[in-house]
Amino acid sequence: MIFNLLKLVIYWYTVAIDHVCLVLPLQLILTLWNEYIFLCLFCILSLSLVGVLLKLNSRRFNTKWLSWSEIRDKNIDPQLSFINNFRAYVLVYTAISILGVDFVIFPRRFCKAETYGTGVMDTGVGLFVISNAIVSPEARGKYRSPGVRCLVNCLISCLPLLFLGLLRFALTKGANYHEHVSEYGVHWNFFITLAALKIMSTLFYIYVPEFLWSLCALGVMAAYQYSLDYGGVKDYLLLGEDGQGGREGLLNANREGIFSCLGYFALYVFGTEIGKIIFRYERWTMSAWRTLLIVMTVLSMFFWGLYSVSALAYGEPVSRRFANLTYVLWILALSTQTMSALLLVDLIVEYLRISAGVTIQTLPTRGLLNAINYNGLFYFLLSNVLTGLVNISMATIHMPPLPSFLVLTLYMSCLSAISVYLFVRRVRLKFW
Repeated sequence: MIFNLLKLVIYWYTVAIDHVCLVLPLQLILTLWNEYIFLCLFCILSLSLVGVLLKLNSRRFNTKWLSWSEIRDKNIDPQLSFINNFRAYVLVYTAISILGVDFVIFPRRFCKAETYGTGVMDTGVGLFVISNAIVSPEARGKYRSPGVRCLVNCLISCLPLLFLGLLRFALTKGANYHEHVSEYGVHWNFFITLAALKIMSTLFYIYVPEFLWSLCALGVMAAYQYSLDYGGVKDYLLLGEDGQGGREGLLNANREGIFSCLGYFALYVFGTEIGKIIFRYERWTMSAWRTLLIVMTVLSMFFWGLYSVSALAYGEPVSRRFANLTYVLWILALSTQTMSALLLVDLIVEYLRISAGVTIQTLPTRGLLNAINYNGLFYFLLSNVLTGLVNISMATIHMPPLPSFLVLTLYMSCLSAISVYLFVRRVRLKFW
């Protein structure tokens, strides 16, 4: 009994350390220390590097620094954690922003732009779509069989998302929670967008041959952008049917949410193609993973180049509201750049492991980031629910900085604790 209690205490202590090291720094960067982002990142990297080097140079390890020729063919973990870390951090930063934006400690430059802009919160939906696309069945080589049964299963799996969307609409309206209708529309929200993407992508992957996926996504994006620029769709999204921003009629009331699905659909397909690049081969050596790092880096540079052409030469600013071409390119560039950086960190860790003579061990299965990914959509849903409860119980916008940060810390701690508890109990609440 005492031994089991001690194990439990030690385990939750490690979870608390995970939270302090992985979540709290990002929370500080997005709030109190937002003016010192690069200094914070430099300090975090420096402290991490110093800690690792001190550990490797201790008597416990017989560290021998190896050259590239000595490690290129060494076996390393075939399942590096960069994808898991990317997906988890998208959820963590989104959760911080959802509640943080209601406090004065959250910088206004990080907020969502009304129509055009590249605030931190403008990346949320796009990165969430990408994080799901890169691990989709199609990205991992698991294809759906055409038929009525597959369509029925798709519709059934969308029902929880539609229910959550309707529930969120009812709760926000019932609680009189302030939100911008220009984001998705009057009744539409993020969960309904996910349901629409689920249906669209399922039909697409069933009936369109694989070799046409990228071409079709490019065609959809090009046609949508053309309609925005020359087909009058942009004016319709901005001003509505009456030309004065009216919201009469179901389509007109939710025009942003409905039309932006075209951009998010193209983004999802492109994300699937990136996932196929990552999961196409099983990689066992440093050389194989280095090749993927080069490919991802080149891909990131390619998307940044296209983004620059679209934003600067073509003159189309980023618009999350429209999910236009520049927004899609911006999200693709950000996501591939972030995944490349996380992959580089994984390879550095593997190099240090090999140099220290440590054998390959199974990756930790109970870490905080694994727990967050285990119920990713539930984590996002819970963050929305807790945000609503906090806003109902206190006047967040009038709170001083320190109490605001403490409330945000308690909120993030609750999210981490609940996620870990469900993960340990193997309770999966899957809606996607």
